[in-house]
Amino acid sequence: MKTIKQAILEHLAQDDVASIALARGWMNLSAYAREILPRISEKLWKDVDPRSVIVALSRIDVQTDLEMFEPMHVDILHVSLHTGLQEATYERTDKVLAAVRRAYKEVESRGNTFFTVTQSMTEVTLIAEKTVFQKFARTLKTHKPIFAASDLVGVTIKFDIQYLDVPGLIYFATRALTFRSINIIEIVSTTTEITFIIKQEYGQRALDALTSTLTAPQK
Repeated sequence: MKTIKQAILEHLAQDDVASIALARGWMNLSAYAREILPRISEKLWKDVDPRSVIVALSRIDVQTDLEMFEPMHVDILHVSLHTGLQEATYERTDKVLAAVRRAYKEVESRGNTFFTVTQSMTEVTLIAEKTVFQKFARTLKTHKPIFAASDLVGVTIKFDIQYLDVPGLIYFATRALTFRSINIIEIVSTTTEITFIIKQEYGQRALDALTSTLTAPQK
């Protein structure tokens, strides 16, 4: 038979914020017990005394009961901001792919120009600086985009390849943006770079958030 503690741990496994608060000692146990009481009762198929939930919470061993990982210190090589980006997503068809290939040949030799083409099972997304994007747009003018946006920026973090084996890098980066109410429109990545495509108005805030979150030393 499932215990109250087991039911709480199942709930915490789906609540990152509460797990971190409990691990850091920030949690108001009484308030959280009242919040989750209906869910715990539902999991156990019976009414549960709130005091029992508080006791069970207080007995959770962070080291052995919670699967937690600590915020990391990442030696970021650099963080950069790419402004003036535009985006369009098209249905993936042979004609669209052929048009993309034609446009790509015109811009592939450009040096530091930001542009990326992402192809999924059903869609093709183009993100590029305005001058480059216009070349794609002209080639694809007979195709109606599924989605289009302008006034975008890309915030790119460049990190050492050693961090590929470290869990949580993307999690902490996306969490930093989410906690500051910054909506991520697209994520573009290569082996050692991650670029978040967001609205231009959030560019500096995102840059500051990623820099402070990923480079702050552990306490």
